[in-house]
Amino acid sequence: MTNHTPCLLDEAATFMKVQYLSDLRFLSTDGRSRLAAFLETFDAAEYILFQWNDAIEYLKAGVKQQTAHVARAQLLRALRTT
Repeated sequence: MTNHTPCLLDEAATFMKVQYLSDLRFLSTDGRSRLAAFLETFDAAEYILFQWNDAIEYLKAGVKQQTAHVARAQLLRALRTT
């Protein structure tokens, strides 16, 4: 049996009920706040650093970070302030 870890961005897209992953880039301020609240329910260790940094880069939420904990915090902060 293989261990399947869902993609953080796919989880976000499913939660936000967007048709395309790219729709996450065009969320309203309210939508970005709801996405931040959803992502806040995940501990940084639930996803590898690459996935947190991938979300940061994809959502244009800042620069890549060195740890999952810092990357998660950066992503949440950016979603709430832009």
